[in-house]
Amino acid sequence: MTAAMRDWKAAIEATSGRADERIQSIVLALDNTDESETALPVASKLSELYQAVLHVAYVGESTVKRREKRESFNLNDEKTRGAVWEQSSGDPAEFVVRLTRELREPLLVLCTALGTQRGKNRFGSMAESIFALKPQRAVLLTPERGIKPWGLRRILLAHDGTPISHPAIGPAADLAQYSGAEVIAIHVAARGEERPKARGSLAAPLYVDQPQHEWPAWAEEFMKRVVAGGALRPGVHFKLKVIGGQAGSELADVAREQGVDLVVNNIEVLPLSPNDDQLRMAVYRSVYSDPALNRYAMQAVPPIHIIVKNGNVTLKGIVANQGDSQLAEIKARGVSGTFEVKNELQIEQRIDEKLSRK
Repeated sequence: MTAAMRDWKAAIEATSGRADERIQSIVLALDNTDESETALPVASKLSELYQAVLHVAYVGESTVKRREKRESFNLNDEKTRGAVWEQSSGDPAEFVVRLTRELREPLLVLCTALGTQRGKNRFGSMAESIFALKPQRAVLLTPERGIKPWGLRRILLAHDGTPISHPAIGPAADLAQYSGAEVIAIHVAARGEERPKARGSLAAPLYVDQPQHEWPAWAEEFMKRVVAGGALRPGVHFKLKVIGGQAGSELADVAREQGVDLVVNNIEVLPLSPNDDQLRMAVYRSVYSDPALNRYAMQAVPPIHIIVKNGNVTLKGIVANQGDSQLAEIKARGVSGTFEVKNELQIEQRIDEKLSRK
C-alpha cells in the first residue's frame, strides 16, 4: 500500500521549527585500490548537498604526496576544491574513526571492499575493522557501482515501527530537503513475525495483503510518528509503502524496482568476532548440508537466517513445516562452540492457514 503525504501537511508544518542538524564534515576513506574510488562521486555530491567540508582520509599501505594522490585517483580540482587531505598514522581503522569523532557532525563514506578481501560475502578487512569501532553515521557503497556520477532522486527509509528505527528519519528528511529527492518509507511486515515488543513500537496489522479495517488508522499513526521523528519540511514528496516478506530481500527488491539512490536505516552492528564468524559459517554448513534442508540453500535468498552474537545462535526466517524447523535447530545445536540456540523460525503452513481463515 502507498500513503500520500498531504494528510499530514499540518503536522509537518507544526514541526518545521526543529533545529537543523546539518552534516558539517564528510570523511571519505580511500586506500590505494581502484575499488575504494567507488565512494568518491558519492562523497563529493554529499559534500555539495550538505555544504560540508570534504576530508579525504587516505589509509593506503604506501605514503604518497597530495599531488600523487590526485593523479592516482584521477581527481580534478573541481572534485577536490576545499578538500582537506588526511593521511593515517598508526592503525588505519582507528585513524578513520578518530577523525570522524574529532570533526563536527561528521558523515563517513566508504566502499565495502576497502582493504584486503577476505572472502565471498565479506567486507574488506579495513571496512570490517572500521565498523568494529562503531562509527556513528556511515554511507556504504559496493564496488559494483563504479565511479560514475551519482545523483539523489529517491531515498528509501527503512522503518520497522520500533523506536530504534527513529534515528534514521531525520537524516532522510534532511537529505530530501537539500536534494529535492522523493522519500519512500518502507515497512516490511514479515509473515508470521513476532510482534515488536519494544516499548513504543507500532506493529503493522497482521494481514498485509488485506488493506482494510485497521489499516487506515495504522497508516495515520505511523505517518504521525515519522513526521514527529523527522520533521519533514513542506514540499518534500513522501510515500509510505508496506509489504510482506523478509526484510533484507524485500528492501533490496524495492530499491532495485524503484531506482533508489540511497537507503537510510538505523542498524545494530555486531562486534567483529572471528569466533562468531567461524561459528556462523559452521552452523550454515551444518544446516544447509542436511539433505532435508538443502533445498532451502538453492533459493536466491536462503530463508533460514543465522545470527551469531557471543557464541549464541538465533535462527530466523520461514520454513515449510515444523519438522524442518526442529531439524534446523538440531543441526545448529550440534555445532561445537555453540552456547545457546534460539529458534525463531516461522512455519509457512501455519501462516497460510491463518490467511485462509481470514
